[in-house]
Amino acid sequence: MRAPLLASLLLAGCAGSPVADSAAPAGPTYVAVAEGVVCNHCVAGIDKTLRRDPAVTRVVIDMDKGLVRVSTRADRPFDAAKLRQALLDAGYGVVRAGRE
Repeated sequence: MRAPLLASLLLAGCAGSPVADSAAPAGPTYVAVAEGVVCNHCVAGIDKTLRRDPAVTRVVIDMDKGLVRVSTRADRPFDAAKLRQALLDAGYGVVRAGRE
């Protein structure tokens, strides 16, 4: 009885996690300069927030420069405005955001 319960819990925990589809066509990369990214906790929070979007395949953050680089899938909608809004909603200022 424990094995089916454990399998159900594991599957339920993974259901909401975005998983990069290696067969998905690569989309554009977006870059933002964010203000207020001062610690690893900030970096982890931004990473977690952005990876919730099914269009996002990779997030790279340079804390020292405040650079947030997001790689996306071509078959999912994403744009610089969405990146900007995600950062603003997370409590960070945005100097600029655009397509790389």
